[in-house]
Amino acid sequence: MLLKSQISGGGLSSTEIEKMLPICSWLHWDIYNNEVVNLSIGAPDLLENCCKIFKKATEHRLKIEKENNCRPLFQRSPSGTYEARSTVANYFGKMYKSIAIFVDGITYMIDLDVISQFHGLKIISVPLNSDGIDLKQLEDFLKSNHFKSKNKEFWGVYYTTPTFHNLTGILFSDNVCQILIKFARKYDFLITCDDVYNVLHYQDEKPPIRLFVYDHCNDEDSKEHVISNASFPKIIGPGIRLGWIALSYRMKAVLDNR
Repeated sequence: MLLKSQISGGGLSSTEIEKMLPICSWLHWDIYNNEVVNLSIGAPDLLENCCKIFKKATEHRLKIEKENNCRPLFQRSPSGTYEARSTVANYFGKMYKSIAIFVDGITYMIDLDVISQFHGLKIISVPLNSDGIDLKQLEDFLKSNHFKSKNKEFWGVYYTTPTFHNLTGILFSDNVCQILIKFARKYDFLITCDDVYNVLHYQDEKPPIRLFVYDHCNDEDSKEHVISNASFPKIIGPGIRLGWIALSYRMKAVLDNR
């Protein structure tokens, strides 16, 4: 949390604020103090001015859902809407039956729970090192599980968070990222990245490069194997269900036909 008067009045420089951030976790703050912007919760005070926007957007969406007798706006209930989860799981389960899903040895539990609902998928856990995925172990798994698919775009998928990994905080090194792209091209599997933490960077140097950028379409051996999923909740608020996907023309064509 930071004092509003210090921010608006110029009491602290940006450099001083950055130095202060690491110790904020153990300082005691009065969360009822109106002069404090509370950033320790999902909906900080600075979102107060967005209430009218949220209200208008919600009313607009609810009107559509009432007219179409659907309720996707409420899909993020404690365990998600059963109808939606079941439909998605069955759909992709049939489409990618027997497909291999590679995940990090330590990964986001909710995403792992969602993946496990896709019937017939083979989940393979790959260990992590301090600089990212264990490349030797990953290649061993790729070799032992690889097969040529006749009706699927990819025979396997690797799900990861290469930048400020959740739950470890690991940042995949430049070397690991480059070799991951080489593996994806060699074994022809898809890499889908959870890129929601990239902007949470407080150092002086430039923010880390997304894995998506390493898969450059102008490379001679490029076949475009990376999807980057991103959203605003980590930087604005969890109530804003807004995100985007950065993907190649190859994958866009696949998704457009589904």
